[in-house]
Amino acid sequence: FTVASLCLGGLLLAALPAAAGPFISEFMADNVATLADEDGDHSDWIEISNPGVEAMDLGGWYLTDDVTKLTKWQFPVSTSLGEGESVVVFASGKDRASATGEFHTNFALDRNGEFLALVMPDGMTITSRHAPFPPQEADHSYGFGWGPSAVTTVLIDADAPARALIPGGPVSDDWRGGGPFDDTAWTEVHLGVGFNTEGGAVIGG
Repeated sequence: FTVASLCLGGLLLAALPAAAGPFISEFMADNVATLADEDGDHSDWIEISNPGVEAMDLGGWYLTDDVTKLTKWQFPVSTSLGEGESVVVFASGKDRASATGEFHTNFALDRNGEFLALVMPDGMTITSRHAPFPPQEADHSYGFGWGPSAVTTVLIDADAPARALIPGGPVSDDWRGGGPFDDTAWTEVHLGVGFNTEGGAVIGG
């Protein structure tokens, strides 16, 4: 199999998940001319990374693009992933799981967006997922920033003051542009803030 560290036009999605187990660190759903597989094809690919401080065995874990079939493609036994290492799995539909060659899932990725998950050997526990990931651009990967080279930029501080719009009906796209932005009638809150589909007051913090 192929252990590698990739950064091929990656689009930052978020910071590293809190769990220290293996996770889907990056993927490319529209590979036109970047990474080629052993057949010379530019197949879609998925990168699984181990951010932990010990090596781990991925044998028996699953990758799937179907929420109704979590055991769609399985890593072979004794698939070792060292501390800080990553493994590239081609999402080509070729279905290869040889310990001496490249990994290929039995499914390809949909560039328009779809479900994608890493599942534990019990076939039920999802440890990393996109449900779904958004539409993708050709030759652009999508993933998480992690490791010593990752840079985290705080866009809005925790407990920062903000304003929230609570519409009483359908909202047009006019509020996103076309004139001076005016949020003076919006509700004042402190982050984080969520919503309740059953109505009620906005609660900040």
